Amino acid sequence: MSQTIGGRLAYADLLRCTAMLAVIVVHITGGALEASPVGTPDFMVLNVYDGLTHWCVPVFVMLSGMFLLDPKHSLPPSKLFFGHMLRIAAALAVWGTAYALVERVQVHGLSWESVRAALYQELLGNCFLYTSPSPRDRTRARMPSSA
Repeated sequence: MSQTIGGRLAYADLLRCTAMLAVIVVHITGGALEASPVGTPDFMVLNVYDGLTHWCVPVFVMLSGMFLLDPKHSLPPSKLFFGHMLRIAAALAVWGTAYALVERVQVHGLSWESVRAALYQELLGNCFLYTSPSPRDRTRARMPSSA
């Protein structure tokens, strides 16, 4: 495997940079795609770009696994859980709930029901979406029907 100057893996750095650019494309096309009427040329072009870049999230998951499972570095389960996973889970819970609450308040106003719904949405309802191809998957499909 080719190494860069700092002893880093060149292919992993290239994959990471390419995946970062793909994430940017996913977010740009995703926002524009939702505003485009289904079946228009704009929708079709944006849909192609959006579909061609959805590989980026699984690549980040695989790169993380590659480095976590490296036999040259020992990572005891306690350090993995308390040093890495617990911090990530806490950050996802706090910020995900905050974003869900802002979205709910914009649509329904501030109430205890909005807070409860945002907590439910983030902590129980959407936990599988962090490795899903797109957050838009929770809404109905927008492709034209073939029927």
